[in-house]
Amino acid sequence: HPMMPETLPLTEDTRLATSDAQLRAALERLERSDRQYRELLENLNEIVWAIDASGVLTYLSPNAAQHGYRIEDLVGQPFDCIVHPEDLGSVTQALEHARHGAPVRIEYRSVDAGGAIHYVRSSFRAMFEDGVLAGFQGVLGDITEQRRAEEQLRASQRLEAVGRLAHLVLSHLCKRTLVGLGVAA
Repeated sequence: HPMMPETLPLTEDTRLATSDAQLRAALERLERSDRQYRELLENLNEIVWAIDASGVLTYLSPNAAQHGYRIEDLVGQPFDCIVHPEDLGSVTQALEHARHGAPVRIEYRSVDAGGAIHYVRSSFRAMFEDGVLAGFQGVLGDITEQRRAEEQLRASQRLEAVGRLAHLVLSHLCKRTLVGLGVAA
């Protein structure tokens, strides 16, 4: 029994409507996923970053601004513009190590736009496209306060050790003096 011409457009319209509804639903899921991803990045304490294979910053998460960095001033610049000059060698070595596929974790000093020095910890790995190094991606956390607290603890421990030593020396001198005077045996 032959198909009637008026049923063909209805079937095609139904297919297009279903396809359009599926496309809209997929687009909504993608937009929701993108929004969740952006919120996640914006709420991290750490900075998410990326550099290309030549070392140029290609991405900084929005919260980098909360750590004293101006994103618009850094993206497109060589990464070493934020690394303390004395630490550049160890950071470059770490990138070279990561280039061979190993994930890397390193602590170094970073310099913000105002010239303030921050101690940071960064974890990163190389990214490859078709077997060719495309760049590096990682996270960076400011550990300046932690470093200061550790240094204060070490200074306190040194003072405590000096105090104990001074007490021992004074006790020994007092005993010698008393023995010399014949007061103590």
